[in-house]
Amino acid sequence: MLKGVGLELSTVGQIEPGPGDDVIVVEDRGIPSYRRLVVAGGHVVGATVLGHHPQDLAAATTAVKQRLALNDTARAAARSGDWSALGSAAFLTVSFKREILSNR
Repeated sequence: MLKGVGLELSTVGQIEPGPGDDVIVVEDRGIPSYRRLVVAGGHVVGATVLGHHPQDLAAATTAVKQRLALNDTARAAARSGDWSALGSAAFLTVSFKREILSNR
């Protein structure tokens, strides 16, 4: 974490997107606040969090470490600024859930 002039900046995983990667950005210039997820092949591979967002940073860190797969609903929630469930099974893709169930 880098802290300067009262701003917190944290990164985890891949911070720059590669070709074909999806980038989800949520900004609030009034605070200031900036959050970005890097999604590669449908999986969360990196995050940047500027501002005081401890819960979002924890969720993003978990998502990156687990290479969490995001479905369309999860992407829409993340784009709207709701990162609260990034570490939950609700954000797994249906195909990944099927794979888990078929391996039982």
